[in-house]
Amino acid sequence: MASKDHTIAELRRAYRDCALVNMTFDQAMNHKTLAIAIRLKADSNRRRAAREAQKQLRFDAKRAQANDTD
Repeated sequence: MASKDHTIAELRRAYRDCALVNMTFDQAMNHKTLAIAIRLKADSNRRRAAREAQKQLRFDAKRAQANDTD
């Protein structure tokens, strides 16, 4: 959890730094710190989505197995 909070804080700080120097959105996206923070956040979101999909698959398998025994 601490690393996730750290990533969000880094993203906010980098975005604020870009805004302070009036960067355009494209320039901000090329800003190294911001790009790294966004990639870390995207990786976190992908891992969370994969965990949710695994849970759903297990749930569906258990439900199908229960229906087969009835």
